[in-house]
Amino acid sequence: MNIQQQILSVAATATLVGIGMAYAAPASAITLTTNNYIQGNGSTLEFGWLGSYGAFQSKVGIFNVTTGEYFDIFKELRGSSVGGNATHANKGVLDNATFIPDIQSINTRFTFLKDNQYSFFLGSANDVKSPTVFSTTSLNRDTSWVEFGQQAKFFSDLSVLNDESYKYIRTVENSPLTDSTQSALALASGTNATLSRGMTGLIAFEDNGIRNPTPDSPQNFHRDFNDFLFTATVVDEVAVPEPATLLGLGLFAGCMALSSRRRKTEDNAS
Repeated sequence: MNIQQQILSVAATATLVGIGMAYAAPASAITLTTNNYIQGNGSTLEFGWLGSYGAFQSKVGIFNVTTGEYFDIFKELRGSSVGGNATHANKGVLDNATFIPDIQSINTRFTFLKDNQYSFFLGSANDVKSPTVFSTTSLNRDTSWVEFGQQAKFFSDLSVLNDESYKYIRTVENSPLTDSTQSALALASGTNATLSRGMTGLIAFEDNGIRNPTPDSPQNFHRDFNDFLFTATVVDEVAVPEPATLLGLGLFAGCMALSSRRRKTEDNAS
């Protein structure tokens, strides 16, 4: 092999390696947890809205802890028309028997970048009335009248919703967290869920906290975790080649063409 052929061989190998790196398969699983930040690993999630049974006009999204950026996923265009302590209707489906499409989808597909840390958030759509709460429990801060703790739950499937009482039963003030009258959703732990490619999990948010707890009455207040429900499915993201990769492809094609032409010339000469 002469020096020119060696150069062509090295260039072709380097290009193929670069292409392989650029098109490396995304991570096949991602772990959603309330105990820590969500570690980005290149996974892409696609979100689907399920329901919202809270009184507030809210929005949910993703907080990039590393960069400080917020990305909205779904936003409600109104609050519940059912006020007070009554069971809140499912906003966006039926409210007083009238269909009102009031859920705005903003970012329904999101890639969790490698080496970045994330947390989901639930906040007021108008940035007023209710504080922002996070799926990472340590990010939640108490107010002068409410103590916040675990505000989100993650599940690797939707089976917890088979008990449909979450649509109707609200955790009432001074009822213990272990009250058997609560829904399966309210009673489940939901601290961790690992989703592999193609799996659909559930994210459930609670917008309220423990109101004015005392040592004699450490009960909860409206801890039903049905204020915002949406699905998350791990999907494949289409890889887009970097400019350097495109340049490498051009170099590789040129090298192959030059090598082919040279062999053809040598064959004709012989």
